Amino acid sequence: MRVSRRHIIRRVVGSLALTSFFVLATAGCFTIFDGRHRGVSPASPPSEKQVGGDAPLAALMYLWYGFDLDTGASRGGIGSSHWNTPGPHSAHRRGVTDEPEYGFYASDDTSVIARQLADMEEAGISVILLSWWGSGDSDLDGVKENKESEAMDRAAGALLDYISASSAPFKVAFIVEPYTSNPAGITLAQKQTILDELWDNEYSAYPDLMFHWEGKPLLVTWAPLELKSPRDPRLTVKTWGSYFGGPNWKAASGQDWNWHPEPAWLSSMISEDGVYVVFPRFDEYWLHIMGRVFPYPYRRVDPLLTEGLYEQTWQIAAANRDDIRLIVLYAWNEHKEHASIEPDKNISPASYGRSLLEKTSTYYRQFLSGSPITALGSD
Repeated sequence: MRVSRRHIIRRVVGSLALTSFFVLATAGCFTIFDGRHRGVSPASPPSEKQVGGDAPLAALMYLWYGFDLDTGASRGGIGSSHWNTPGPHSAHRRGVTDEPEYGFYASDDTSVIARQLADMEEAGISVILLSWWGSGDSDLDGVKENKESEAMDRAAGALLDYISASSAPFKVAFIVEPYTSNPAGITLAQKQTILDELWDNEYSAYPDLMFHWEGKPLLVTWAPLELKSPRDPRLTVKTWGSYFGGPNWKAASGQDWNWHPEPAWLSSMISEDGVYVVFPRFDEYWLHIMGRVFPYPYRRVDPLLTEGLYEQTWQIAAANRDDIRLIVLYAWNEHKEHASIEPDKNISPASYGRSLLEKTSTYYRQFLSGSPITALGSD
């Protein structure tokens, strides 16, 4: 049997994470995960209904923060990767106008991971969709030249090791971003190479942590990349995207899941397999101001959190409870698009402190209980 690099290093890293876990728990930094919360046990077989009841709450999580683009070193701070990175080729790594409660962190910092998991649990999140940009070989030529992607892949390992070591009550699935230069044009063999890499280094290395959908571990790809055509029997593969075409997206886009920040389309966004996206707001204005060029007019949806968009997304979910099997939050920490609920320091006009965390917890409980979604006041 081929042994992956994750199998080789996870025992050492897991021991370090567990040590960090006990230090932080003793200091009172976060709730101790005992592996029994909501009936989750590391030894029990994965199940679609193992976490979060009949409709788990998943959140898209980004691991691209705080790295040096040239070396991949973890340094954190404003100006590191995706914290308004300077330079002529970094416009898509800007847009942040506020500071997270944890500071401008590096995504592989285990002390930050501990706080993130505690806050996710408080919000009711039990499934993490990890955004993945490859492991450094962005042109699929067998050579790892992308230090930022290598760092993000390292952060994924740190997160998975921490969840495993602490028995935190989460399941994980990877969402493969269109990270190659021509994602729509990669060959069948290249697609299988990506799937094999993820299987060897992630899915088979952490089988108890993987979220199952339709009987198999779930893997999601962001359009235009699709990895369904190899028909890999080990995985359930779904294609997700932001299709602009409106309510007829199911027939027109070829995607399994769709998300587009247009409130008028919300009720049409439920997929055939019962996936629905909620989001607190969406704002590309600051990306635009800081130099990103869009092929369409930049989008602003409830940018100041004053129009009740988040409540509306949850109210649509509640009105369609019988059709929803998985709720996906866009996103846990997309700070550049201002679509995050990760707590911030409440220092800008459009900040929110911990209020979105509280709203998410409340609205999700109301959804599960069959109650109407009752809006909470803004902080």
